[in-house]
Amino acid sequence: MAYDYPNEPGFEAVRVAVLDNAATSIRLEVQAHSSFSVAGKLAGRLKEVGLKLGASSENCRYSYFLLEANFPRDAEQVGT
Repeated sequence: MAYDYPNEPGFEAVRVAVLDNAATSIRLEVQAHSSFSVAGKLAGRLKEVGLKLGASSENCRYSYFLLEANFPRDAEQVGT
């Protein structure tokens, strides 16, 4: 199965639960946090020789994704 989040194993688990195991309710919660600093190593090296870096760049990102779904039972199973 191809989808846009190949590194998120939860999507495959949901697919298996619903399509292969007839799950009628699913909840998938994905949280990710990342930070990146351009000047980190360079600033440390310059500080060792007594210099100070005049500029830096830092990027922090937090992502949250929640998927909840209910699926009707198969028509053959209704009433059993």
